[in-house]
Amino acid sequence: MSDDHSDDAHYLHRKRGLSLLVKPPVKHGRVMAWERKGALLVGTRDGKVERVHPAMGTSHVLQGLGAAIGLGVDGDQFVVVEEGGRWGAFDAAGNRVVVGAHPFEGPVTVTFRGDRVLLTGTTKGEKQVLFYERGRKVFRIRLPHRAVAFVLGENIGLAQSSPVGLEVIKLADGARFREVRQTDHELVASGDHVIGIDAKGVRVWPNTGGRAVEVNLPDAVTAGLTPDGRFVAVGTSHGGVAVIDLTDEADRRAPTTVHVTEHPIRTVAVNPKGTVLASSADALALWSWE
Repeated sequence: MSDDHSDDAHYLHRKRGLSLLVKPPVKHGRVMAWERKGALLVGTRDGKVERVHPAMGTSHVLQGLGAAIGLGVDGDQFVVVEEGGRWGAFDAAGNRVVVGAHPFEGPVTVTFRGDRVLLTGTTKGEKQVLFYERGRKVFRIRLPHRAVAFVLGENIGLAQSSPVGLEVIKLADGARFREVRQTDHELVASGDHVIGIDAKGVRVWPNTGGRAVEVNLPDAVTAGLTPDGRFVAVGTSHGGVAVIDLTDEADRRAPTTVHVTEHPIRTVAVNPKGTVLASSADALALWSWE
């Protein structure tokens, strides 16, 4: 079912344990990621990186960059991928410690672990994943159009969705994907899971493969999991936000979508403690998770 309410705080608290915390003064947030200490980093269309703390407010970290098309966080460092072919790794204060180049057009998925940076995007109509170590490119490989790359233990995992399920291979094994028909799901890695979004809704698999948990939500365009993998937060093309309990069949079959803006939700993210949900469209909003 779908509801249209503008008094978000009361309605969300009643429906899904959410209440509006704050609408920070951050416009046109394109990408975002939570830091370990509880602040949200937001990369914007106008080349800024803002740090938003639910209790302490908003501060500028960087400005003068190209428009942000990718963002990843690891510990006290973060990676920003800029439109125009440049990416950089920065310390918590915004000092650039590594600089690199990329060929991608449009959104880039960032996986950042220690000295390793994994960038996945599209160039000249071809999906590729680039792996960097200490700022130096180690390899570049071509991916099937809707496949996803992620860190899987000490290896790099690659996944694609077919009618028989999620196929996962490890790059270190030298394996190749089978020649199968992919489903229409756009895949994104989230913690220990892979999320797939298509015209019918959302699927969630363990990142080792296996059976999917399915959510019926046709307008879904972006999604992210709570750290424990129990809840999936979903943003829709009509400006709605839904939070679905993956263990609840009724909730998965008929999610409640709360209308919060007239614009499509660009991205959603849940903080490391699973207590705050961030949603970004024309403006940013933080919701408490109780």
